[in-house]
Amino acid sequence: MKGRYRYSIRKEEDHAGSRRTLFCALASLAALACGIVLSFVKRGNGPAYVGALGLCSMILAVFGLFSGLQQLKGENKGRRNPLAGTLLCGVIFIAWLVLIVAGIR
Repeated sequence: MKGRYRYSIRKEEDHAGSRRTLFCALASLAALACGIVLSFVKRGNGPAYVGALGLCSMILAVFGLFSGLQQLKGENKGRRNPLAGTLLCGVIFIAWLVLIVAGIR
């Protein structure tokens, strides 16, 4: 009974650009946080800085979202990094849409 079960742990290789998606998500989150903090510190004055950070954050989120979706459609390799990056980019993009709609009202 000692050697009956033999489990092999096979480490899955990551996609070539899987860290790119996660990096885009983290950079977009950092830009979102910096924009919120800057808007709070300037008390609403400084729309050029906040707008530039917001635009960069949205572009990074959209790029990371599409890049992650392309990697998830590919062959069955390591999916942890692209999945985490894609989900985070999607949440950040939705957060930006909510902030824009709330600002228009």
